[in-house]
Amino acid sequence: MAVIEPMRKLQVDRTGLNVLANRKLVSDEYYYEFLASERALNSEIEYCFRSHRLEEGWSRSIFEQAIGFWKMNLMKNHAAAVEAQVAKKQ
Repeated sequence: MAVIEPMRKLQVDRTGLNVLANRKLVSDEYYYEFLASERALNSEIEYCFRSHRLEEGWSRSIFEQAIGFWKMNLMKNHAAAVEAQVAKKQ
């Protein structure tokens, strides 16, 4: 589950960063660091998918389950934050 948040962030940032890079509004160094981070993360994910330690087909389902757990945890944390704000206002 450790790669899910960075993966989501890279996906969200990619489109905007491409626009900024095309307009030369971010440095080439920053843009290339972003691309390197994206390649490293993709390599890590690919390694998980190709892992011979898992039964065939498990890598896909495990990754999907990890995303589901991550989303559930994100929603739980958001609900707790909302409850805290409501309690604070009372």
